[in-house]
Amino acid sequence: MISSEARNQFLILSKSATGKACESFISQLLGHPQIFIFKEFLDLPNVQELKNASDKKYYNLLTLFTYGTYTEYLANKEQYPELNAGQIKKLRQLTLVEIAADNKILDYGLLLRTLDINDERELDELIIDSIYSGIIEGKINQKERLFKVYKVKARDAKENEVKEFIALLQKLQNDTGLLNSNITTEIQKLNEAKGKYLDNRRKLDEERTKALDKAKQNM
Repeated sequence: MISSEARNQFLILSKSATGKACESFISQLLGHPQIFIFKEFLDLPNVQELKNASDKKYYNLLTLFTYGTYTEYLANKEQYPELNAGQIKKLRQLTLVEIAADNKILDYGLLLRTLDINDERELDELIIDSIYSGIIEGKINQKERLFKVYKVKARDAKENEVKEFIALLQKLQNDTGLLNSNITTEIQKLNEAKGKYLDNRRKLDEERTKALDKAKQNM
């Protein structure tokens, strides 16, 4: 399960980690089986210092685990330090979460290719471990070679994605305001039309009454 206790322990450890010690801290953090969210660690001042170091592979690695996928790692291995077995598993789990966020029915063939896994049994174990870790919920259908996703934990959002989301909310707010304004205008028009109709109806009734009274007088 995802552990807030482990997170807090690493936040405490991070305060004294600089330089090579910070690189070691990142390596341990990424291999921990109960931590899957990394943005708050990436934003730490001592971690940000690694961004400007001559060798920033560990900074790149933490960034990858925060936002990226195993596919990106395979395509750019030279940008990162070598991963151990625990870190590879973690990155594959994060990639599974990334895929599951957009697709609720996951084909085993797709997962095997994307996660670079050759054995379906190994894929089963990865999915089961991810379920027990609390980052995804679903059901394996071994007969159909599918994984049906019920629920998935959200990953960290990139800064540009946050800005796009805020812009979308602002647009929706503006559109809603415009819609409300248009509705108010239309209601006013309807009320005015109703008023004119009632006024005309009253005048017609008055004229009809006068005409009837006149007709009675002439009888």
